[in-house]
Amino acid sequence: MNEILKYWDAAKDEFSNRDAETLVGWKEVYPMLKGYRKILDIGCGIGNVAAHLNSLGFEASGVTYQQREVEAARELGRSTIIQADMHELPFEDNAFDLFFMWDSLEHAIAPLAALKEAKRVTRTGGRGCIFIPGQRWIECEYHIIVPTIRQMRHLLWLAGLELTEVVSHWGDEQAIYCVKVTD
Repeated sequence: MNEILKYWDAAKDEFSNRDAETLVGWKEVYPMLKGYRKILDIGCGIGNVAAHLNSLGFEASGVTYQQREVEAARELGRSTIIQADMHELPFEDNAFDLFFMWDSLEHAIAPLAALKEAKRVTRTGGRGCIFIPGQRWIECEYHIIVPTIRQMRHLLWLAGLELTEVVSHWGDEQAIYCVKVTD
């Protein structure tokens, strides 16, 4: 637990019970799921997305740093949701086919470290999908960084992730970044 506290405190996030079907841009990534099986949702809240993916036949797990979200997930029977820090994921290298960071990277103290961890736990040839809210969210008390599209392109390059697509038709720099994990 103390490892998590070196990066986080409760004021940097809010309780998340986001619904997989109503997330901004979520349906646009459905085609990307084809051909992948093991999925990690980084910053999963109570695990609604992982539960939805599991109901579709995927092997989805999730991490959240908030113990109360893990407890809520357990009450819903979601055993694949664990407490962990996105900066130091407790998984072996290449453990997943695909990762999601949906409304979570903006909570990272060290977004480059978090992206490198996502890459580390995703196999070569795997994919990633990252949603970043628009600039109107920059002053939200629990957001640490809300990068612009240009800044995200640079962060992804620094992390060694190959950017394959940017979906941004909502304005205000809000975007989904689809990446490929390469060597």
